[in-house]
Amino acid sequence: MSSESGQIYELIPKVMADLGAIGKNQTNTFDRYKFRGIDDLYNAMHGPMSRNGVFLVPHEIIDVQHRETLTQKDKTQIECIMVVRFRLYGPDGSYVEGVAEGVGLDRGDKASNKAHTAAIKVFLFETFMIPTDENMDSEKDSPQREPQQDAYKPPHGTVEPQPGDMPTQPPTTLQKAKTALMKWALDQHEAAGGTNGATWLQGVAKNVLDGKTATSMRDVQAVREAIESGNYNMITGDWIPGDARD
Repeated sequence: MSSESGQIYELIPKVMADLGAIGKNQTNTFDRYKFRGIDDLYNAMHGPMSRNGVFLVPHEIIDVQHRETLTQKDKTQIECIMVVRFRLYGPDGSYVEGVAEGVGLDRGDKASNKAHTAAIKVFLFETFMIPTDENMDSEKDSPQREPQQDAYKPPHGTVEPQPGDMPTQPPTTLQKAKTALMKWALDQHEAAGGTNGATWLQGVAKNVLDGKTATSMRDVQAVREAIESGNYNMITGDWIPGDARD
């Protein structure tokens, strides 16, 4: 049966309704960060999918690339980027399919396995919108503008804004430097496999500046040099024990 109709479209929402949140219950002891293991995902998905007669098939590996990279300690590791097409089938043979990309890094021979596992996680999380039981909404803890009690009335008796109504100032050189540092740093974090760039960069800056915020070009440069030095963990932002600072 084609993917345009069938039981699968009725069963996916039922699987979603049966799923609970999957938290970051595993710990990477080498890089010291929390993550959701594939076993956590399998255990959470098995019951809801089997009860509803839904199963997953890796249908096609669309693309796979391998390259050698270096760790922070100049050790060789293999990076694998894999693009996989998956299908979710229902009991009547109907299916839906989607494509997901996974990236795996390994110092041995498991980069492909990690990339494939990452692609499975991406596909299942996005397809079933699995709750993570985390406060990741950037607006949840941000101060909100209080609603205006009165409708806005433009000054000068006109409906058009006038020069000076909403004064703005161009960004300072320091602000531009901070923005450039953030963009560059988050790219480095993402390239290393990180997924929580803002928290990571805060951790590095806190260590480098002893808990203070960057208030000068010297501060901005110090943070950049610390990241480039390779002495800070690219995932957690922590200082790596055993380096020159110890």
